[in-house]
Amino acid sequence: MKKILTTLLLALILQTAFSQEIIVKNLQGEDVDFNKIVQQSKKDQPTLVITWADTYCGVCRTIINELQNQYIPLKENYNLRVITLNTDSNKDGYFKKYYNRKFGDDKEPFTSITNYVKQDIGVQKWNFEKYVDEYFNFFNTAKLTGAPAIYIFYNGNAKFIRKGFWVPKDAKSSDSGEKLKQTVSTLTVDNLARILASMYANTAYLNKNKGFTIKEEATYKRTIVKIGDLYEITDSWITGEIQMKGTFKDMIGDIHHGKTVWYYKNGKLKISGNYYEGKKDSVWYYYDEKGNETNSELYERGLNVALEEKQPSKAVISKPSFKGGREAYVAYLTQNMKYPETARRAGVQGKVFVEFVVAKDGSIQKVKLLKGVHPDLDAEAIRLVQNMPKWNPGEQAGEKVNVKQTIPINFNLQ
Repeated sequence: MKKILTTLLLALILQTAFSQEIIVKNLQGEDVDFNKIVQQSKKDQPTLVITWADTYCGVCRTIINELQNQYIPLKENYNLRVITLNTDSNKDGYFKKYYNRKFGDDKEPFTSITNYVKQDIGVQKWNFEKYVDEYFNFFNTAKLTGAPAIYIFYNGNAKFIRKGFWVPKDAKSSDSGEKLKQTVSTLTVDNLARILASMYANTAYLNKNKGFTIKEEATYKRTIVKIGDLYEITDSWITGEIQMKGTFKDMIGDIHHGKTVWYYKNGKLKISGNYYEGKKDSVWYYYDEKGNETNSELYERGLNVALEEKQPSKAVISKPSFKGGREAYVAYLTQNMKYPETARRAGVQGKVFVEFVVAKDGSIQKVKLLKGVHPDLDAEAIRLVQNMPKWNPGEQAGEKVNVKQTIPINFNLQ
């Protein structure tokens, strides 16, 4: 049991479901794609996948037995689906030798690991779906080094991954083997229950990759507030500083919808942008740790509409700026905007996106419409940009350069 105490608990890694086909066997001996098995889960149904092995994991069966003992409330509370996957290997006939040592002449001759799992009375008592990684495809694709590996999938995304189990801090190597197995198993299943509960609570804990975890191992704390049909989610570092705040269509945090902002730990804005049903939309702004804007991008339903023409160089040291700063920029628009009467009468409003080049001398050139709202509003936005006073030009390596800019001009009737 000393091996249990020293088992390496690998770092949690958040990732989506495996993109490539992973062939495993069901207990009828048929080849099936493990990805398709996971994708058979119902919408919003959490799916727990746990690997196990007899030849190199003495505690795996005990963990799954404990999961079986606690399964009814987990199924009732979360509609939990559980999939077990055996990852024993018969490379060089190893499992056959293990089988023969274990059963001797009391069992029929070994034919395959799948057949062994199918006939195992203890495994058949598990009320879970059962598969066998007969070809070691899952083991190799997931880059496993042992068992168990535990995953919680939600709508096709892995929301939790742990390669290993939890060991109590007060566990003693002097504890008997069975006692230590049960202690480890109870703690592991209890922590999985805590993680499942947090996925549906107003407060949750996340690891550094934004996968759900327990409080003791968390990097972030998440709070969720329902606002109408959306959920406002705020992720803060455990030390209290806000790291991300945005609106989502689901409380799990899968589908961004609306404005989302990210912050550096010093409180300065890092990224600000909007989503539409999970896709980037409108203008996105990027900042350095001092709060200075470093870049901006324009998206329309996930498509970067400015991809065709990039800025002449990514090495622009200082970006162009409106003389007098943002206040002067806003004042210019406010004082010079003439809301078209036709658009006003029609109740049309919205953001018009205009692209232009700030030349070396600060003049505005090559003005063009990127995304319009109404012909008259589009024309007014173009006029406003064309008539702008000279800007402070961008500089690269101490020399003034031409730099492309994209700005939104908001027409609001209120």
